[in-house]
Amino acid sequence: MRIFLQVLITILLSTSISASEKFADQYSAPQTEYGQPDLQGYWFVGSLTPVERPENFSELVTTPEEAEKYIESVKANLGDFADPDVYLQDFSELDQIEGQFRTSVVTHPIDGKIPYSERGIELVAWNNNRQTQLFDHPEQRNLFERCLGSFGFPPMRPFIGNMPRRIVQNENYIAIYTEDPGGARIIRLTDTPMKGMYKSYGGYSIGNWEGDTLVVNSTHFRNGDPARLSIGRAVLVSEESHVVERFTRISNSQLLYQFTIEDTKLYTEPWRGEFSFRKTGNSTYEYSCHEGNYNLPGILLGGRLEQERIAKQGSEDNALQN
Repeated sequence: MRIFLQVLITILLSTSISASEKFADQYSAPQTEYGQPDLQGYWFVGSLTPVERPENFSELVTTPEEAEKYIESVKANLGDFADPDVYLQDFSELDQIEGQFRTSVVTHPIDGKIPYSERGIELVAWNNNRQTQLFDHPEQRNLFERCLGSFGFPPMRPFIGNMPRRIVQNENYIAIYTEDPGGARIIRLTDTPMKGMYKSYGGYSIGNWEGDTLVVNSTHFRNGDPARLSIGRAVLVSEESHVVERFTRISNSQLLYQFTIEDTKLYTEPWRGEFSFRKTGNSTYEYSCHEGNYNLPGILLGGRLEQERIAKQGSEDNALQN
């Protein structure tokens, strides 16, 4: 089984390499003073492509007409309490790579679904349940509510709002600052992870250049909360996870992001995804999540009040029936 998985991972990574090399052949990225491809600048995800493929799509690529129809259905189902300026930022299309509209971030398996194992399915159900049922103490809540999560943690995921990222690099390090609770992520270009080193929710990232593509290997993730928020079901990461990311600048205004996740406990096979970042003239700002954070106590109090209301309503209904 281990040999089979290693062969499968090699096939997946070689497919990603081929795609990156194809883009690199079409476009020559600008260089930094150190002779490396220049990834620096402010980038954002400006589309509503979900991580997993919606049921109304059967293929990875769809037509402009079907893409427009899907976007209209998403906006129509926002609900009465969703502020479109916050959640959609006036996004009006699916992600486009090579001019093709993408229906999902997941590119393998070909059905566009995350291949959860039985344990993975259990953890996704647990994560969904805690969002509406668990309000006893802060550790029951998700990492974002506790100012410990980030859409910059590997693997990165799109978000239904403009969450800008700034990339800064020198010869030995690349920093990706995501305007969210997690803050800056450091990718080391001249390093190897050591045994017994600390683990974190963001993991430990080491990168190297393969032509114009930055390849990043991330390990040493921390257990405790495996769920990474995304559009749809959570992406899961554990101490056993190995994430490989590829950053390829394919035009002056577009950065292709590809990733592969291997974790035999959470998934039945390694799976792969990709989406694009767009260059923006906007800036990133400090995200002081912990300072004056009324979010978490408000959520815990609101949850308890809701549980009390439901319990009271149940008692009244039982009294009427008796």
